[in-house]
Amino acid sequence: MLEDQRVKMPTPGGESGEQMLQVIFREFLRTSRWPDFGTVYRLLRREDGDVEAALGELSEDLVKGASAFGHPLPDPGTELQLTLVGMRYCDWSGVVEELIFDLLWYACKVEAEWPASASERPAITSEGFYSEKFDHMASHRAEVEGFVEAFSVALGDDEERSHAKKSFKLVEAALRSAVYQAGVLLHGTQPGFKTIMRQENEHAWRITVDHRIQAFRDVGDIQEWWDRSVALKRKEKRALGCVVGVDGTVMNLNVADLLGRDLYQPPASTVDITTAAPAEQLTLSCTLHPLIAEASADRFRKGLCLDAVLHALKAVEYRVQTLSGSSKIGEDLMGFVLGSIAPRLTVTRSVGGSLPSEQAGMRDLFKGAMTALRNPRAHGPHHPDDPDEAQEMLVLASFLMRRLDLAEASLNTQGAAIGTASP
Repeated sequence: MLEDQRVKMPTPGGESGEQMLQVIFREFLRTSRWPDFGTVYRLLRREDGDVEAALGELSEDLVKGASAFGHPLPDPGTELQLTLVGMRYCDWSGVVEELIFDLLWYACKVEAEWPASASERPAITSEGFYSEKFDHMASHRAEVEGFVEAFSVALGDDEERSHAKKSFKLVEAALRSAVYQAGVLLHGTQPGFKTIMRQENEHAWRITVDHRIQAFRDVGDIQEWWDRSVALKRKEKRALGCVVGVDGTVMNLNVADLLGRDLYQPPASTVDITTAAPAEQLTLSCTLHPLIAEASADRFRKGLCLDAVLHALKAVEYRVQTLSGSSKIGEDLMGFVLGSIAPRLTVTRSVGGSLPSEQAGMRDLFKGAMTALRNPRAHGPHHPDDPDEAQEMLVLASFLMRRLDLAEASLNTQGAAIGTASP
């Protein structure tokens, strides 16, 4: 790409922002998990860092979770995750960057070679990448010293890290930790990386991928990665009818895309309603209710499908409680608020003879969402949700939330009428 075609990358606004990036990245390398804001706050204060100044100097393009920084301080449980661009301002980023782009190359290779007849989506595994990258290390141990030095912080204190250089077993442990961390880091920021299933105690993951990663084949540095990311974002959003700025900023963003749905399709996939494909080949998209997107988008994007569905349904439950003033929960709440001939909330559109039928059906839909979808995910046993099925459950939650919009509008109308009638 020519120099004048390159897109300016975001930068921290000052030293406090850079210090926060360092703290987040160091904690990630130590634990293999992205820290929450409460942890970062404590670590920054310990280093005499200015937390509020740091928040003001960072954007979502550097730290995911920065959208929560609209308040003076985010919620302590807000997870802070660096993007590849944010990582480049941290110590050891050069070594990590090399491993990440090797992983990206490997993902492109696997996706391109995936059998077209396969029933499963293309997927990469940490074990597969480890074998590709490091199976030769017994005869080329000098090649892995940089990775050990960068990632061995995950092994413990200085004495253990020193021992790691001498022990082949601990060297291998450091490398597997590095592979695990590279996958987690790249999953949160890479277009085309879909869902991730993690086994933290085994330092293992499985990530599904799609054709969009081919736009990043042979990327060699973060500037080139950023250029291609912005170009792909423009292409996808224009396909969705969104307005895209020269820096990739999107307006009128379709929330379904935030959830990681594979909305960008080759032109041949456009559906003509007069000659529609069979239902099993039809891909649909919708704009999720903003309250469902707020509760679930980040979780789904990280591969936490079960958690995304649970929080979507909790959001529905909480809104029913808020609108009705009831402290009941779950099925009892829905039966109490939506049952009877004169329900406490109006979530129906029908009039006349169809009204009783729709009232009963909507009551049962809300009750079923609690008993069949919310409760098993809240109380266990927990079984991983299929990403496609999870999207369908999020759409159901979105539908219920839109019906609660009707209920709130009806309550507002009633309140206005009462106010008008008052002497």
